Amino acid sequence: MKIPRNLLHFLLIILAFCGEISGSPPPKEPFAVYLTWQRDPTTTMTVQWINPVDFAANEFEFHAVGDPFWNRTSTYALSLPNENRYHIYRLELTGLIPNMDYFFRIGGSEGKIYNFRTMPATDETPFRFVVGGDIYHDGLEKVLQTNRQAALQSPWFALLGGDLAYGADKFGILPEGWQSWMEKWLAKVDISPSKRQRWFDWLASWKHTMVTPEGRLIPLIPALGNHDVNGGFGKTAEDAQIFHALFPFPGKKGYQTLEFGKYLNLIVLDTGHTNPIGGEQTRWLYNILRASEEFKHKFALYHVPAYPSIRKFNGKISSEVRHFWVPLFDKYGLTAAFENHDHAYKRTFPLRSGKIDPQGVLFFGDGAWGVEEPRERTPKDKRWYLANSASKSHFIMVTI
Repeated sequence: MKIPRNLLHFLLIILAFCGEISGSPPPKEPFAVYLTWQRDPTTTMTVQWINPVDFAANEFEFHAVGDPFWNRTSTYALSLPNENRYHIYRLELTGLIPNMDYFFRIGGSEGKIYNFRTMPATDETPFRFVVGGDIYHDGLEKVLQTNRQAALQSPWFALLGGDLAYGADKFGILPEGWQSWMEKWLAKVDISPSKRQRWFDWLASWKHTMVTPEGRLIPLIPALGNHDVNGGFGKTAEDAQIFHALFPFPGKKGYQTLEFGKYLNLIVLDTGHTNPIGGEQTRWLYNILRASEEFKHKFALYHVPAYPSIRKFNGKISSEVRHFWVPLFDKYGLTAAFENHDHAYKRTFPLRSGKIDPQGVLFFGDGAWGVEEPRERTPKDKRWYLANSASKSHFIMVTI
């Protein structure tokens, strides 16, 4: 049978894409590679990658820029919830040099080489970071578009305030399931976005697009959102198994602090998803802020806004955040709070004690990184605390 020329050309493209007729095989690389931190970002980095169980890749090599020798180490595979086909690998590098570029590769000398930079030891070195939330809300193309624009700013890291992949069941009825996206990826078969597994989909997009023009991977620091937890609110860590399997920070407690040397303290909080806002979490926040007065920069990252741009001002969660946390922000001089959830942009006036005050706290939000149709904003004259608001997809960039 004679194969039509155009069909033959199409088949050859597919075979080449699958690596079956390639003259020189491409570097080995995991499906997803992403960076985060568990402790001081000036001297550590946590590297994570995901692979099928039959594609073992526990070998890891790294070196600082200018060092001709690769340091070799290895790690072990961790199981993913309700999944026996794929593993996640995690390796925390410690004792690193502040403000230093490092290169690493996974799976031996044939592995693709990646690059990251540690944070500076002091804020005398200028740096910037990006902030956003409500990420994989709609189609992947919107996520990729915002990722690319954020990466072009050369941020040193990204703060993600929840609702990362919309991968949990809203009503808490269905189990968190790992679908067959990676099977399809391994077979090099494209499938519709509605059938792709959302967590893998999002992490793959992060690996390929959240890379600075200088070639550095951008570390991420996540907070919990209602769509990261089965049932959304009033649940436990067991209802956010995938989130906690993918991210060692903030840990199963759901809230944590990350200290950058002695110049920046990032406080990640849980707006009632797996922990009550009042009680133990508020006592913890009080102790952290009281012990952080020496830090020049203090930021809070969480999902549901204290000062919403769209939803009701007197909503239950927003009211609790204002009642329990905002007085502590005021008392201990929080620099700014990053809020999400409402799918619109907002910046408040500086606020203190429920009033506009030049010495008060700024609240930024409200989470629309991957939202194709942000919600209509509330006119400024109806929300006394809003200095600016808009129905726009966005990320926020902060320069120190």
